Amino acid sequence: MLSCSATRSPESIRARLAEIVDRYRPDELMVNGMIHDNAVRVRSFEIASGVLKEICTSESLL
Repeated sequence: MLSCSATRSPESIRARLAEIVDRYRPDELMVNGMIHDNAVRVRSFEIASGVLKEICTSESLL
């Protein structure tokens, strides 16, 4: 898979990323945010990081 997106609320991001992890079992994920405001971009990455930690812990992937 070359590209996909997970947007909106933390819950919708969690659902989409869980689907991707479950389907493809990737060794790594690259997260990119095309957000001009640095603080908002950092917060976006924090949300993605937290969601991925939850997914990987529940899936025993860490």
